[in-house]
Amino acid sequence: MCSLRSLPSVGVLLLLAWMPSPVQAQQAMPVILPMRERAEVQDRWLQIRLDTVVPRLMRREGIDLWIISAREYNEDPVIETMLPATWLSARRRTILVFYDRGPDEGVERLAIARYAVGEAFPASWVPEEQPDQWARLAEVIAERDPRRIAVNRSETFALADGMTDTEFDGFLKALPARYHDRIVSGENLAVGWLETRIPEEMQVYPTIVRIARRIIAEGFSEQVIQPGVTTTEDVQWWYRDRIRELGLVTWFHPSGPYSGPKPGGDPTTSPPGPVRRASCRATCCTWTSASPTWASTPTRRSTRTSSRPARATPLTACGVRWPWATACRTS
Repeated sequence: MCSLRSLPSVGVLLLLAWMPSPVQAQQAMPVILPMRERAEVQDRWLQIRLDTVVPRLMRREGIDLWIISAREYNEDPVIETMLPATWLSARRRTILVFYDRGPDEGVERLAIARYAVGEAFPASWVPEEQPDQWARLAEVIAERDPRRIAVNRSETFALADGMTDTEFDGFLKALPARYHDRIVSGENLAVGWLETRIPEEMQVYPTIVRIARRIIAEGFSEQVIQPGVTTTEDVQWWYRDRIRELGLVTWFHPSGPYSGPKPGGDPTTSPPGPVRRASCRATCCTWTSASPTWASTPTRRSTRTSSRPARATPLTACGVRWPWATACRTS
């Protein structure tokens, strides 16, 4: 495995060769599913979430109809989490509609789009019959006559503010005036959707945390760090490469500042001994771990690592991050 640490001299390499492996006592890296199997898991979770989480949130907030709209490559953070695993972005303009018909009939799901959005959102727009996509949305609303219509507009939560002014203006122009005063912010729906974890997701999350901690432990080991030679920047980039090597992505560029006294000389070079911290967040199956870890730089005899409890930081599908979440709400 290749690292980005500075290359020491041959003599130093020979000197280090007799040292015991610092990760012998570490558990093996948990199994990471291939992309195809991950997609199957994500789609299965999505279906369960749409069937259970959305109805509960809409009834909690008293919302009859929820509209989520986005254009290709400028996705609403919520719509990203509702797309099939094989959809990496919205297509052209994608409008998703949820209409609550009541506990007996359940929540109707529609896509005001050229195509069905996976199996969960059947297409409800035929451009040959109605060329204007917004006009078709207005027809769908008039047919159902909802009392409260939620859109993702929020002054408080960025992740609940996904409908752009362009989208909102197009929507209002097509919507009959009698419905304008029924429009409300869907921020509680958006935040509720993103923060809620179903039991199936919670069963997997500890494994995601273990993956991140294994990666961090490797980065603190002498497989990566040679005291006095390897810099903290070298280790940060090693983390980036290692995460990609495992078929994962990272929430942000890994960090590894000192928390102990710095030696003289290059302040970025890792000395043996002093306790320091690294933070590395790996993403798998729509989840990101948040695993700040404290450890000693390897010496001849030992490498010690310890982890404080990881924050349960959810990632919704396609990489939507919620970095300020300190806890998950379970369904």
